[in-house]
Amino acid sequence: MSDAATMGDFVGKKALVTGGSRGIGHAVCLELARRGADVAFIYRSRDAEADAAAAQIRALGRQALALKADLADAPAVAAAVDRAAAEFGRLNVLVQAAGAMGVWQEAAELSIADWDRYVAVDLCGAFYVIRAALPHLHKAGGGAIVAISSIASQMCQARN
Repeated sequence: MSDAATMGDFVGKKALVTGGSRGIGHAVCLELARRGADVAFIYRSRDAEADAAAAQIRALGRQALALKADLADAPAVAAAVDRAAAEFGRLNVLVQAAGAMGVWQEAAELSIADWDRYVAVDLCGAFYVIRAALPHLHKAGGGAIVAISSIASQMCQARN
């Protein structure tokens, strides 16, 4: 399919992306907006980056909604998803792109608190946002869920 044929393939769609203020999530937000979607995104703490991302989406002629929430907090995630659906009128697309970031460490050196954070964001957070979005996707007549994971889930990094 040519680039011209796909550039409008999300026209009229309402998307929600986790981790949209930076990294892969940010790139996904911009690509969805370029292809015609209005985009809401969840971010945790980087207000200035979230404001800039929302401005970039709006500069592409699309609606943008930055939603501050910690993916490890199920009620906060549900409230953010509900707000996106309410403000946009529906949700058609969910992209789960956020993940906890930390320093690579040997298992023996990784603190229990860091481990708990990774599991809370990467595993529980993905479940919380997907679970909260499902009723909205069903109400819209269906939709798409894309969950992005790290290569770290499939391989180990070599150590010296």
